[in-house]
Amino acid sequence: MPVVGIIGVLWLLLVLAAGYWGDRRKLDATFVKGVQTLITIVALAVAAPQLGVFGTALAALWLLLFVAASTLLRRFRVPNLAARTIALAAVGLALWGTDSQNVMLVRTLIMLAITSIFLFGLNLGFRYLVRRILWIFPVLFAVSVITFSIMHAVPGGPFDAGGETGGIPLTPEVRANLMRKYNLDQPLHIQYISWVSNVVRGDFGYSFQHQSKTCQELIAQAWPVSVHLGSMALIVALTGGLLLGILAAVYQNSWIDYVASLTAVFSIVTPSFVVAVGLTVVFSLWLHLFETGGWNSPKDWVMPVIALSLGDMAVVARYTRSNMIEAIRADYVRTARAKGLTEFSVVVVHVFKNALIPLLTIAGPMMANLITGSFFIETIFRIPGLGRYFTTSVFARDYPMIMSTALLWSSLIVVIYVITDLMYALVDPRIRYRKD
Repeated sequence: MPVVGIIGVLWLLLVLAAGYWGDRRKLDATFVKGVQTLITIVALAVAAPQLGVFGTALAALWLLLFVAASTLLRRFRVPNLAARTIALAAVGLALWGTDSQNVMLVRTLIMLAITSIFLFGLNLGFRYLVRRILWIFPVLFAVSVITFSIMHAVPGGPFDAGGETGGIPLTPEVRANLMRKYNLDQPLHIQYISWVSNVVRGDFGYSFQHQSKTCQELIAQAWPVSVHLGSMALIVALTGGLLLGILAAVYQNSWIDYVASLTAVFSIVTPSFVVAVGLTVVFSLWLHLFETGGWNSPKDWVMPVIALSLGDMAVVARYTRSNMIEAIRADYVRTARAKGLTEFSVVVVHVFKNALIPLLTIAGPMMANLITGSFFIETIFRIPGLGRYFTTSVFARDYPMIMSTALLWSSLIVVIYVITDLMYALVDPRIRYRKD
């Protein structure tokens, strides 16, 4: 694919240029790596239409595996060249001997999980790491019990009029047979135990709406769309929020600060579904620039991504502004200026790096919110993602699909929160979860 090749060449040039620029200006190595990571993320997002969602996700995971493996090896004092060679061989192991992307994904996730556990364990302590991982299971158990209870407490069922039958009444005999077939005539605790026993074996059951497909098949078909939408919204929210926050802090009490603050306040108080409806009215009905819905081309991505990311972008902007203003007034910044450093070096090296640390506390929840909070956006723009499946499943009382999607999103949220806590400790050396 020539387009992917061009994007790869441009990515390599920009990464090398960022490294050269950092060396010339003597910038902090962590900041330079952050810029290179941002360039890589943008390159993957641009290449997504050519690689496909699955291919883009695999490329991102391979990059994470390479970075994690090389970092872990350097902790054991392996030379840089040897560490990178072994890390590259680990990536090649995920590709070796198979053409199936699913097999590549499973191999990559297993190796990345093992590498990350050892890397975090060496830095933060294995006892804390194991304890946090084990706490995931009680949380998921509580979520499953609450979801199961609320789901069955709602009046109506999947085989009542208006449910799976599309409003066609069923005779009592037919309804009783269907209830018996799907084990819905048993007490709730028996149904829950049966569901858990099936889930442990990897069987989430068949969907009531699509009886020929299992819940795993429907999720495998829909989750890449939701992850793609959430990932693009995350990139837009972080990039736009950081830019607005930095400008507002550097030019405090100027017209730039006022415009950025007004934009942030408007975005925070306006719900995403209101923004979605407004964008549809203006750009689809009045200007005829975009279609009202769908997910067929990059042109269809614009309005959903803006509607989903606008509120979180404002939150990032407000956090960045307040953190940078606080950092600008710190003693170490005055010392840096007294040494004769340029304003650019002071802002980028000293202020920006320290102002980013508190942002990690909201980055994890924001990532989970953007990936899992697209129910309204997917429904309004008719996006065939998991959020839309969940919405239709609730209306149709599709119990297996409701439980499967709820468990999937809960697992993703819990894992992201745990990773956020670990990353916060790695970035800020003052925080440690073990006794040295």
